[in-house]
Amino acid sequence: MLNLELDYLPKIELKTEYNIGVVGAGVIVDKCHLVAYKENNLNVVGICSKRGFRAYEVAKKHGIKKVYNSAEELCKDPNIDVVDIAIPPTDQLEVVKLAAKHNKHILCQKPLAYDFKESKKIVEIVKRAGVKLAVNQNCRWAPASRGAKILLEKGFIGKPIIATIELRVRLLPQIFTKSYDKLMILNMSVHHLDVFRYWFGEPKFITAVASKYPGQEYKGELIALYNLEYENGLLASAWDDGFTWSNNSDADITFRIEGIGGIVNGSWGWYHDRPDTIEFTTKKYLNYWFKPIIKEKWFPDAFAGTMGDLLMAIDQDREPEISGMDNLKTMRLVEAAYKSIKEKRAVALEEIALL
Repeated sequence: MLNLELDYLPKIELKTEYNIGVVGAGVIVDKCHLVAYKENNLNVVGICSKRGFRAYEVAKKHGIKKVYNSAEELCKDPNIDVVDIAIPPTDQLEVVKLAAKHNKHILCQKPLAYDFKESKKIVEIVKRAGVKLAVNQNCRWAPASRGAKILLEKGFIGKPIIATIELRVRLLPQIFTKSYDKLMILNMSVHHLDVFRYWFGEPKFITAVASKYPGQEYKGELIALYNLEYENGLLASAWDDGFTWSNNSDADITFRIEGIGGIVNGSWGWYHDRPDTIEFTTKKYLNYWFKPIIKEKWFPDAFAGTMGDLLMAIDQDREPEISGMDNLKTMRLVEAAYKSIKEKRAVALEEIALL
């Protein structure tokens, strides 16, 4: 019988304690970042927010001792080792400049920036400063994503032939995204594009289309379909529908990977606040589906993975798994997707220079 031990949990083993300062005090910080950090004994010592009252509320709730008046004040504090930037992508660059200036290691949120040009600026600034940069592309650390990667690496399904992701949820974009011309691909599909890269590496081409829902109040697209073509013949495709009109009882985010020797199915339980799921079958055990038990969730559990890996990268003097340079490749895919939509054609990734 197969060994169903899927070692998907992050292993945070530090020689030194690092002090984390958080810029931003929104819902995701409150319910994900700080919950995951506390569960993994990571040391958050300060927080700030443009809405000062909100920073005080979150600090009191999570036992954070210090509230700063600004991001600059937080970054100047010699007691802070790592700055966790959790603000809209249009605002990240300025805080990165502050953190890099004061030699702080940095965790940025996804998307790294609103556009690819600004993403490259962030990576270049951090490189010149000589500090570590990780990007909170945390779907890679979701239990189902990690479990699928392990099954692929162990060869349980053989050579992958086709992979699909299907998102059907009623997204309620944040207030700050109302004016964005880029919405679904930049803010949600970026997770799926990054996971495809994590599972399979770099595609050669992407073809994308997008649409708006009739009467929607947001400027950007809420529906996006895209295909990735790999040199080895693999096809990866996603249907991201962020405006399904049902009551969301059937809403879900699922994936399927078919190989020459087996199939992996899974789901990310984020939308319904439930654990991820994964199951797989192989030709060796035809018609039997193995269903490893997963107790953890994408939200909040995966947030410990990105921060934990950044702290270990500092400890071990290596690049984080999701470094700035690595994430540029995901942001390049986002850029290529929008180029494909605009020009109505398949776009080769080599058309877009990384740096």
